[in-house]
Amino acid sequence: FAVPTLRSKAHDDSLTAEKRLSAAVALAALGENETQVVIDKSIEVSADYGPSILTALRQDSGSVAELRDHFLQVGDAPDVADKRAVLALLALNLGERMPAERMTLVAGDPTPRTQFIHQFPSWCSDCVQIANALEQSENASFRSAVCLGFGKLATNSATIPVEQRKRLEEVLIKLYQTAPDAATHSAAQFALRQWGFDTSGVDLPQGTSATRNWRVTESRLHLLEVPAGQLPRQSKDGARVDVAAFLICSQEVSRQIYEQYLTEEGIEGRHESDTRVSPTIRHPANSVSWMGAIRFLNWLSRKESLEPYYELSGGMWHIADRNGTGYRLPTEVEWEYASRAGSQTVYAFGEDVRYLDDYATYGSSLHCTPCASKLPNAWGLFDTAGNVWE
Repeated sequence: FAVPTLRSKAHDDSLTAEKRLSAAVALAALGENETQVVIDKSIEVSADYGPSILTALRQDSGSVAELRDHFLQVGDAPDVADKRAVLALLALNLGERMPAERMTLVAGDPTPRTQFIHQFPSWCSDCVQIANALEQSENASFRSAVCLGFGKLATNSATIPVEQRKRLEEVLIKLYQTAPDAATHSAAQFALRQWGFDTSGVDLPQGTSATRNWRVTESRLHLLEVPAGQLPRQSKDGARVDVAAFLICSQEVSRQIYEQYLTEEGIEGRHESDTRVSPTIRHPANSVSWMGAIRFLNWLSRKESLEPYYELSGGMWHIADRNGTGYRLPTEVEWEYASRAGSQTVYAFGEDVRYLDDYATYGSSLHCTPCASKLPNAWGLFDTAGNVWE
């Protein structure tokens, strides 16, 4: 008697999505799968139903294939990105990466990738399963997005079993140390810090490597290689500017290293940061003039046995050698290009200002936040929007 009644409710269009889903889930528990109904209604209900949806899908060996098909049928328009993210995350919990890899591609419109990252905490049911998929994947955009999703999940850390947390930490540390791409390296760093792990004690490879596009310098700065490309300019003719590949620090210069420079150079007084704005050494240096910045960069170059990029001649500062190896300030075009990380939207994460707090410190607050506290962009750069002015 129960099965016909439940099946009738599962297919009754007059009932709410929640009631139809509940009936389909109950049928799965009885061995009578209504997988298509479960999948159809999963994108219409809250994430609170996630565990029961996954339990029902695990009863049907064909559910992964149906999830893949439904994901492709939904389409890739930005206004359905939230629904596609749910389907991708359900599939990922079941061990299928394809939908998530499609969602997390770095593109001109990063809305799908952003939706995936921000829905991840609500729909992550099996940390170990997803951590294993993360470790096995060679897809850089997928890896970095999942790391950021795990970073967002840290707010729910009390609900995660200890053994799952240990496995997750193990994978994140490994990626932080060995990931060949800068985006995953930065994303793993963000995730570890969100989970309360002190990354300063992690042993990282130093110097250059043909297999990595990031490096850690003698001064413990993390430099990321920004790929060559073109930056669309805001002009009527839609002109694009060619940008050569270059290295850039993954985060703002901290008070710690800037004050080390001041101490070693014997500079005192007005050159120090305003501690009301940046109260700890982990906060960004502030109130730095252009001249103060290039003096710092020359000090950093000498410290790492590089030829200083700037020289003082005739009472004025000049570029010593445009092809030099020393540290320099990025150009305006380089800065915008790195900040956008391939996006063509208002922000590097898209247009939805609901997510701005996750990526930027802004507004009337007197305090900055510590360097690299917010989510990085798709290329691994932190604080490209908000915090101190660049």
